[in-house]
Amino acid sequence: MTNRSAVFAVNSSSLLGSNGSEIAFLQGFSGTPNEFVAFVEALFREAEAGQRGELLWLREAKRHFVVLGSSRPAHADVDLGVCQATDIPVVRRFSGGGTVLQGPGSLCFTLLLKHDLRPEVASGVQSADRYVLSRMMAVLAPLIGAVEMAGVCDLTANGKKFAGNAQRRGRVFTLYHGSILNGLDLDLMSSVLRLPDRRPEYRGARAHHEFVRNLELPRSRLEQLIRRAWSASLEADPPGPEAVRRLVTERYGRAEWTYRF
Repeated sequence: MTNRSAVFAVNSSSLLGSNGSEIAFLQGFSGTPNEFVAFVEALFREAEAGQRGELLWLREAKRHFVVLGSSRPAHADVDLGVCQATDIPVVRRFSGGGTVLQGPGSLCFTLLLKHDLRPEVASGVQSADRYVLSRMMAVLAPLIGAVEMAGVCDLTANGKKFAGNAQRRGRVFTLYHGSILNGLDLDLMSSVLRLPDRRPEYRGARAHHEFVRNLELPRSRLEQLIRRAWSASLEADPPGPEAVRRLVTERYGRAEWTYRF
């Protein structure tokens, strides 16, 4: 088990991109759960192909659904019977990390960060974790008190996790994304997600409701803080709808992908 916990201090006056410029901003999402995960890969593919630059995307799903990490076993991580009985879809993303419940009260952020502009991101997984999460911690700490980075890449306050993160590394960009709990139904989380087999040491044997917490911040304020952390103000276009539809047809809408483990 991994136990890595640290508190980082960042000068909030220097939260511009490494090249001193702002990055693009995309907000909101209104599609299906399958499109939710396809949208992320479509953005990443466009960035790797030189069709877009650095980006911050913020959104909160309007309905609950479960998202499996790319290599997580569905039957081990999820109570599929409860999901079926409560009409909660299960999808699988293309990045690593654990299995999560998405829905109202889970604010998702996705960052596209270019390696040649951000050597801290380019140098490796752990360096990218420290670089991204230190910025998030710097803007959140004044509102919620001491924030720690624990385990591999969790954010915690008072020993409880409120954000989990994952990344997908490419040749030109790293896609870094996470979910911040800010009003999510934790009882529902406990009913649909099983206790994971791989747990960070700081978690111990704590059940979901003992291990995680909500921030309970005004959503608009939380979004404002994250945008400030990345100086994201330039309006961005969403990925091409045909690319998203193709990914749903070829991958994310197929049971062979969702239940491959």
